[in-house]
Amino acid sequence: CNSSDILLFPSEAIKRAACSANHLSSECMVIPNAREMPITEEVEREKIILCTGRIWDEAKNLLKLCEVADQLPWPIYVAGDNTNPNTSEKMELDNVRFLGKLNSEELRYWLQRTEIYINPALYEPFGLAVLEAAKSGCALALSNLETLQEIWQENALYFDPNKKEGIIETLFKLIENDELRKNYQKKARIHSEQYNLKAMGASYFKVYQSLLKKINTDTPSRNKDKILPQI
Repeated sequence: CNSSDILLFPSEAIKRAACSANHLSSECMVIPNAREMPITEEVEREKIILCTGRIWDEAKNLLKLCEVADQLPWPIYVAGDNTNPNTSEKMELDNVRFLGKLNSEELRYWLQRTEIYINPALYEPFGLAVLEAAKSGCALALSNLETLQEIWQENALYFDPNKKEGIIETLFKLIENDELRKNYQKKARIHSEQYNLKAMGASYFKVYQSLLKKINTDTPSRNKDKILPQI
């Protein structure tokens, strides 16, 4: 990594963690991820809680979430595989519906139908699926991680991903209070607008420009004809 001219990260929190763990000397910058989620038609929302990921992925922490599903009045829908890759065993849980692997269009359909999106992850560099959920108009219930707090600030509700009671309490707040839930849906959607492809593209364009200028500056004049022209 230290041989690179510049290192890019999707959040300040993950940049700090990487620099601390690896003693990076290269220049480090943050360019958040982005996504466009066009809503093609108005879909009536249903009283469901959606999460994404493989049930066997420990970092996603979906198993802990699903273990409290039978204590919730709304079902949990999981967009992801419920088959253990090592044993081929399929998991079935009360009040949990597994949707299997979904393509982008299918996931967008379910996000537009969902009232609440939850991410109980133990580790998250940015959370692209969270961004997709926010742009689709879901209220966000998120792990209390530095990265997610940095990105979503006061526009989501947070819980300790290691404590089941915290997960249940947070979900009940959104389930039982229609006004609160709709408010967080609106706040998340508005906040998500800053994470757009135009802004991300402009940031990468500036990085490419700076690298080209550095190449032309550091290269002897006799080799300048071999260097790509500046954009």
